[in-house]
Amino acid sequence: MVTGILNQIFGWERTDLMTCILEQYFILQDGRFPLLLWGPYLWANGEKGRNYDDLVYRREDFRDDGTHSSDAGQQKIARLILKFFKTDPTAKT
Repeated sequence: MVTGILNQIFGWERTDLMTCILEQYFILQDGRFPLLLWGPYLWANGEKGRNYDDLVYRREDFRDDGTHSSDAGQQKIARLILKFFKTDPTAKT
């Protein structure tokens, strides 16, 4: 069983697997992919943040292991997800 930070690393591989599954099984007959909304882009470079918006993750956004979200971090992520589904034009249809 993979635990801790390795579980997060293997999560990237599961994403690659999902892409493969989607390519194999969900291509429409005319060659197009269906629209799949995964949610907001949650990655940011810690306290440096991102270049295009103000999302940063501070130490208090994580538990003592430095990997999993604290209650404050979970609230931040929940707000981002809610904002995505309320404002993204493709999520509204």
